Formats: sequence, C-alpha cells, structure tokens
Amino acid sequence: MNVIALTHNITDERSEFLENTPIDDIKTFCKSNGYKITKAYDNDNQLINDIKLKNIKPKRIVFWGTYEDYSELDRLCSKLNIEFITIFPMLV
Repeated sequence: MNVIALTHNITDERSEFLENTPIDDIKTFCKSNGYKITKAYDNDNQLINDIKLKNIKPKRIVFWGTYEDYSELDRLCSKLNIEFITIFPMLV
C-alpha cells in the first residue's frame, strides 16, 4: 500500500499534555490497519506539490488534524480519488 503520513511537529506547550506525538499516533493507526507508511511529510504544501508533480502517487494519506486544516489537500485527494484519513482524537 502506498500510504503517506502527514503530521506537523508540536513545538508549543501542548506537547506536555500529549501521551504520544502525532507521528506516533499515525504509526500506531497504520500498523493496526495493516498500512505501511511509504513516506512522511510535515509540510502539506510540499505534499501537495509532490502529488501535483506526480512525484508520488499515494493511495491513502493519514493525517493528524482536521479536514479544515488541510482544505486544499482534501479537495485534491477528492479529485484524484485518494483516501484522506484523519486520526485527530476529536474527530475519530
């Protein structure tokens, strides 16, 4: 499976209250669902450019955040039939 992980690094005080980092949560989710992460991004603009330039062709993108945070990427995934999965705790 061609699965891309998208997560940003938390550098503010929220990191003190999280049990795991967002990338740890994504890795756990992917492992429990039988997905293998082929590449991880921390910048959605770079991911969008790589998809548009056809540098990557993901089947799924698993991310930690809300769909509103990544509206351009959400539209692109919808257009290209890429599954766009959030694991944000408030939305799961």
